[in-house]
Amino acid sequence: MSRGWEIAANVLNALSIVLAGCNSVHTWWIGISGCVLFGAVFFGAKLYADVTLQAFFVGTSFIGKKGVSPEKGSVPSIDTSA
Repeated sequence: MSRGWEIAANVLNALSIVLAGCNSVHTWWIGISGCVLFGAVFFGAKLYADVTLQAFFVGTSFIGKKGVSPEKGSVPSIDTSA
């Protein structure tokens, strides 16, 4: 059963990377879902350090999601003209 969850987590994280390349706001939730699935797989395998790493990824993803502009639906651009 955990092999199916591991495959699903890999698919979600790969999709998150593709969406990040397209500058899509949906990359955050899909990436968070993939990390949560990986955390569950690692917990079942008693790889607690990897569970902690996935929790860090989820936390930083929520921080990144908070910085996304809701009006534009994408990551705000940085003005480099100065």
